Amino acid sequence: MVFLLGKSGNLFQPGNMMRRLFQEEADRHFLWAPVLIAAGVIIYFTLQSEPGWMAAFASASGAALLAAILVWRKRAGLAFVVALVAFGFVLGKVRTESLMTPVLHKDSRVVTVSGWVESVEFKSANRQRAVIRVTALEPLPPELTGLAGKLRISFSRRDGDLHPGRLITFRARLFKPRRPVAPGAFDFARRDWFRGIGGSGFAFGDVAVSDEPADRPFDLAIGDYVAGLRNAIASAVRTHLDGDVAAFAVAVLTGMRGELPEASVANLRAAGLAHLLAISGLHMGLVAITIFGLMRSVLALSSHAALRWPIKKWSALAALLGGAVYLALSGGAVSTQRAYVMIAIMFLAVIVERPAISMRNVALAALLILLLRPESVLNVSFQMSFLAVIGLVALYEMRGASKPRWITLQASDGWPWRTAKRSVLYIGGVVFTTLVASLATAPVAAYHFNRVAVLGVVANLVAIPLMGIVIMPMALVGVLLIPFGLEGVPFTVAGWGISLVLEAAEATAALSGAMRHVSAMPPEALLLFVFGGLWICLWQRPWRWAGSCLLVLGVVVSALTERPDVLVEQEAKNIAVRVQGGQLALSSSTSARFAAERWLAADGDGAALSEASLRAGITCDEEGCIALGRGGMRIAFLNSPSALRDECDTADIVVTAFSFRGSCGGARFVVDRFALYRYGAHALYFKVGDAKAPEIRVERVADRRGNRPWTEAAGDQ
Repeated sequence: MVFLLGKSGNLFQPGNMMRRLFQEEADRHFLWAPVLIAAGVIIYFTLQSEPGWMAAFASASGAALLAAILVWRKRAGLAFVVALVAFGFVLGKVRTESLMTPVLHKDSRVVTVSGWVESVEFKSANRQRAVIRVTALEPLPPELTGLAGKLRISFSRRDGDLHPGRLITFRARLFKPRRPVAPGAFDFARRDWFRGIGGSGFAFGDVAVSDEPADRPFDLAIGDYVAGLRNAIASAVRTHLDGDVAAFAVAVLTGMRGELPEASVANLRAAGLAHLLAISGLHMGLVAITIFGLMRSVLALSSHAALRWPIKKWSALAALLGGAVYLALSGGAVSTQRAYVMIAIMFLAVIVERPAISMRNVALAALLILLLRPESVLNVSFQMSFLAVIGLVALYEMRGASKPRWITLQASDGWPWRTAKRSVLYIGGVVFTTLVASLATAPVAAYHFNRVAVLGVVANLVAIPLMGIVIMPMALVGVLLIPFGLEGVPFTVAGWGISLVLEAAEATAALSGAMRHVSAMPPEALLLFVFGGLWICLWQRPWRWAGSCLLVLGVVVSALTERPDVLVEQEAKNIAVRVQGGQLALSSSTSARFAAERWLAADGDGAALSEASLRAGITCDEEGCIALGRGGMRIAFLNSPSALRDECDTADIVVTAFSFRGSCGGARFVVDRFALYRYGAHALYFKVGDAKAPEIRVERVADRRGNRPWTEAAGDQ
């Protein structure tokens, strides 16, 4: 009764209780600033149409007025929330207006492209892909309504190794940005738009490389120099290491991942070790901490330096500079930039004598990134890196109170007992940090990749110590010794560690149930998972555990998600039908392979395309395919107009790979090539009842994307 009654005996008001709890954690309020700004950015990106400047100004003014009223009514907490959400919304609008990336609005025929090579990545042993900063397109066809500022072009490796900063001319076929493969699927066009890339294509014929002109942009000249260093490091690695081991070492040192065979990549992915290839927080942290430790150890050898000089601060500065060099050598990917920002804030805290590992530093890093690139909140690497770090820091904040006394190192302990304690602490730390990071990022991995590495903890228990103790330190030492020709021994030792990691990945991937495929969850479920996890990690009082209710609600929303019964590819090259067994059956295992792979993944189906195309319930011939879906729905996918008359009389749904205008007998819904061209891929949902024919609900890509600068609808107007 004491909890429910106030001093006057009246029922306790929930509002007063919430205000009291918020006031008790006033020192944690700042941590929610990036969360609220991110919420405003997300609201901006979920709009169906692009708000004009007047609408954005009116929204910001209304939010400012509401915040002022709340402050006047002594509701400063709500004012804080409203103001930051509104700021995030305006931040997204300002970022979009500052870019306005020019895009190709139509696929082109053969054109001659001239431009600067901005970046290069190797996709396989035969292909390389480069981002070209375009200077000229000739001839410029009338249907190309905008000159793309940047293009992503695929080249053959026979064209020679391209280098950033080179001016090249080549012939190519160009394509407009591709729409999502299904309504609600990942929008690659939006991602590329914010990277300044307005189209893609493939080159053929000879590539002409111009001599180094005097007007080469300064940033590309620096890029050319860095590319030379990256290639020199890669060549030195290949001199001492072979095969998959060399490819892995090159990937973690230079960011060039295209040489690692697909089988090894699949093993790493199934074992939960794919993050080792993506240069992010782990690699940047290991490099910076290794430099910090080496620098401090060397300086500590001198008693004069150790007692009189601020060697800890100097070592932190060296780690900052070393991290910046590693950022450049690794290719400077967006995820690596974010990792460097987080590491830089940590070592700056060391320099100014503040706690290096704190939730406030994480919040500062998130704020800085959101201010510079607010669109990052939609990026999987941003989500996974910050959720993992937040979970680990929350564990770090709790560890002092929860660490058993027998683990605490005592001065009276003998060296065997101290060694045993340190071993337990290290192994336990690896297990717990892997568990926490895996749990924190599992919803994001399930949402974006539709898979969860169930046995990732087992593989990481082997891989993380090897990366931290052997691979990265030895690889870093090897790089530093390249100018002296002494890199052989450290690279060889690093190669031993890499071999063990690859063997652990292969052994884990071979275990039954190592990787679990999960069906796609709606964005609402992801938001529930993320906000629930943040509520648990950012607060410190017992009320933090109320966030677990949001996690449970996220599970419920995910479980109740409706899955499509028919999926139609945007160029009518493939369809998928949910047959009576509940699985998707494909019309083809060779056409529109990327879309088909994403459909199966989103359905939580790990089957190969060849297997999915042979499932019972769909039959195909030269004229098309006939499938029997849930509720007895008959779906006809036609390649030839000659079969139209017969199927219009018998099919419930007709999909044609050609344009069709006119009536179609008793068909309840018709999708033709023109509708697909205009609206993109279609998804059909059946509501199966007991007494009548199933109801049909249709979703189209264009309806989900809306009219935004990165969509075709905006570009066509």
